[in-house]
Amino acid sequence: MTDAEYEAQKARLQVLIDRWIEPLGLISWKIDFAYVRSDFKNGGDPAPDTMATAKTSSEYMLATVSWNMPVVVDHADRELERIFLHEMMHIIVNEMRPTRANTEYDKALGDEERW
Repeated sequence: MTDAEYEAQKARLQVLIDRWIEPLGLISWKIDFAYVRSDFKNGGDPAPDTMATAKTSSEYMLATVSWNMPVVVDHADRELERIFLHEMMHIIVNEMRPTRANTEYDKALGDEERW
């Protein structure tokens, strides 16, 4: 991915950030957006074709959304917006997820992923 392609994809994502953070009620959150150019790994080592992952700490209202930029480039704006909103929903509903020690964790995560 060239620097120009990378910057163009960041600009596409910035449009979505500007469009959605406030209407979704996430303006008070500290959300870091990481733009990963290669070797996409974030926590649980997602599949190479995973477009994004969200890691959230709801008690501190902190989140990091990591974007797999080589995958972002391959998707139309409509699909990118769908995935962007999906990741924002992880931030919103995370505090309702049971803790990892709870046997309901995997089911809750699966239900969360469906959206």
